[in-house]
Amino acid sequence: MNGDLNTARAAEMQAIARARRFGQKRDRVKVLRFVAKDTIEEQITKEHEEAILKQRAADEQLRAQSKVKAAKLKEDEKRKEAEKEAAKAERKKRKLELRREEAGAEEVQEEEAKLERKRRKVELGKDDAAK
Repeated sequence: MNGDLNTARAAEMQAIARARRFGQKRDRVKVLRFVAKDTIEEQITKEHEEAILKQRAADEQLRAQSKVKAAKLKEDEKRKEAEKEAAKAERKKRKLELRREEAGAEEVQEEEAKLERKRRKVELGKDDAAK
């Protein structure tokens, strides 16, 4: 039991948090405060409650901002990953195009070689026929 009210809210909260209870079986304990009406103690208690409410509101606002930032970071990461994938796909596409061009050039060279062989055969055939 803590009978003194500390004017510093943080000191009061710390005293409640570090209180040891003999024979305690539960993790949570309800803390009750008895305050006499129309006293300085009542005024201090009200100020503490107001400060607690303000702190909770500020904490909740920070949590909300953190969630928004985390969502934005996650979205940015997804966007960057999608950009990387798109760039990777573009590189693969370009490689395939180059391979097709090279294969096409080889095919053209092969076709030209075939045509040249045919032409030579025809010329040889003409030469043989002329002899």
